[in-house]
Amino acid sequence: MKKIYSSATDWEYRGIEKYKLWEKLHFILSLSGMNLMGSAAVSVNIKENLIKVPTTHGRMGKFVFKEKLYIFGNGNNIEGLPEPINLNQKKLFKVYDWIDIHNGMNIKIDFFRSPDNFISEILFYPSDRIFLNEIKLRKDALSISTLSEEELTKGFEFSGTNAAYKTKMRMRELGLKGRLDDKKNPMDVEIENVKREIFPLQKLEYQNEPGIGFVNSSLEDLLKLQKKNYSYSQQLLETL
Repeated sequence: MKKIYSSATDWEYRGIEKYKLWEKLHFILSLSGMNLMGSAAVSVNIKENLIKVPTTHGRMGKFVFKEKLYIFGNGNNIEGLPEPINLNQKKLFKVYDWIDIHNGMNIKIDFFRSPDNFISEILFYPSDRIFLNEIKLRKDALSISTLSEEELTKGFEFSGTNAAYKTKMRMRELGLKGRLDDKKNPMDVEIENVKREIFPLQKLEYQNEPGIGFVNSSLEDLLKLQKKNYSYSQQLLETL
């Protein structure tokens, strides 16, 4: 189901959130008997034809493959893989700064975009803070940047503190204001950077080996492949 999201000057359609799609696929794979470890897997270790998977509960899953093992994704948290062939590429990171808005939460727009790499997008979403759950227009913000390894180590310039400051400046430019003071004048917005998350954008590439193959397909490609084969999992996907 598509939803309409708006900025100060534009609007766009967006489909289902990816985390909801992953949750549904996770559930369907479980019903199909194809999700052997659930969500408990911490990492994967491959040695010859044995796969060891430690879990969050301190247990160990062991699996043996006979002919060939196929790796989907970029190989994060998998030990025993061959050396990546693109290690020398410039490393870029997607940086998420989660912003609590303490004054000025009544925001009607959903996003803001900029050509800058630092704070290239700000998403305004309904706050999940408990006391605000029932007030739809009360929003917090997620500021998104794409930064290099060098930029992340420059100190203040690309820090979480400066991300909050630049987010506040953008909100001012958008005309967003806080609640009224005693003289009925709008106050300035007040925000706080409560968490920063950093994820590598570099997708490690590997050379296929006799016992291990690497599949660099996107989620969309995998869903199309599933539909083409029309497996039991696909039947569940269409039914649920």
